[in-house]
Amino acid sequence: MLRVLLLVSLIIVICSASNGLDMSNDVCNSLTQSDWNCLVKQHNFTIIEGIRGGYGITKAISTCVSQARAAQFKYVDLYIWMCPNCEGNNPPSNLINQLISTVGANNFGMVWLDIEACDNDPSCWSTPQVNLDFIRSMANAIKSAGKPVGIYSTPWEWRTLGLTGLGAVSYTHLRAHETP
Repeated sequence: MLRVLLLVSLIIVICSASNGLDMSNDVCNSLTQSDWNCLVKQHNFTIIEGIRGGYGITKAISTCVSQARAAQFKYVDLYIWMCPNCEGNNPPSNLINQLISTVGANNFGMVWLDIEACDNDPSCWSTPQVNLDFIRSMANAIKSAGKPVGIYSTPWEWRTLGLTGLGAVSYTHLRAHETP
């Protein structure tokens, strides 16, 4: 019962937000079509987690994208969180191409690179130059598949990974709230 109340509370909070949703696999996997239909009343876009680091493609991605499209979100995008030292992430093109094939290239818009440090595992990223090269490699794989690329990060994350001053990465940015 408590779990149901927490889920309903989460849906109410999400429904009261504005514009867009960052939808993790955990939350997305628990939503029904009715939930998606509620969410679209207050939001015009959703960005759904497609790849979670060393865990690979998220299990519910196809269902989540289908439900979001059925609810008629104006934009349904994907975000991917990958790192150069995470298992199965190299070369990034393999996993990215598998994701696009699984979901269907015509079923979503952009692919957002979620650039952030790993929780409790500083070894998942590498040196600043390797990190930047990996990010560029992910972006190139997405562009080669014919999809637009965006970056979802914060200046704090960028600095944490040592990327400040290494050269421009010119893609659309969706800026998360600054982490202290």
